Amino acid sequence: MGTQRKRHPELLRLITLGRGEPTSIVYRSARSTKPVSDDTHSYGLAEHNGALHVVGHSCHHGEIRTWTIDRMESAEVTELPFVRPADFRLSKHFEGAFAVIAGNDPVTVRIRFRGSAARDAAEHKINATQTEMPGPGGSLDISVRLTSTIEIKSYLLSFGASAEVIEPQSLRTEVAQELQQALTRYASDQASPSDQAGSAKP
Repeated sequence: MGTQRKRHPELLRLITLGRGEPTSIVYRSARSTKPVSDDTHSYGLAEHNGALHVVGHSCHHGEIRTWTIDRMESAEVTELPFVRPADFRLSKHFEGAFAVIAGNDPVTVRIRFRGSAARDAAEHKINATQTEMPGPGGSLDISVRLTSTIEIKSYLLSFGASAEVIEPQSLRTEVAQELQQALTRYASDQASPSDQAGSAKP
């Protein structure tokens, strides 16, 4: 977290944590094609894998959101006061998160791990709700309660064919689509012309 504070001292100074001063930010999310503005009520800071995040209320979305400091392009303190909820706790907020993104609709995610992936999944718990039971053919079935499945998708894809989503069906479909797109790209012996052009050196 110290490195992040050194890289973004002005942003961190402007993002007043729980002091009743909203911050207007310009932010570029991982899925957006252009930056968007949002008025935020900052509740706290969270660090994950060396990245610093701000957790708070998004006036634009009307819910609690997480913003990554590295993706903030600017921040400006406004004059409209807000009151930080007295019962808000970061630890409670992240109880159902895979990493730093929490949602409002808890869902049970069940995954079947095979081979060395089963051992890795058993050794590195997703969160405190994780339960395990033997699966067919020496596999391991893991169940976990999450309030958002956005982040776990990348985690599952990192295991390739060694991880299979059993439920929910929506997540199973999303992962299958990602794998199918990757298979389509690798079906040819050579990268597509557009990919080759993008990687060409000047």
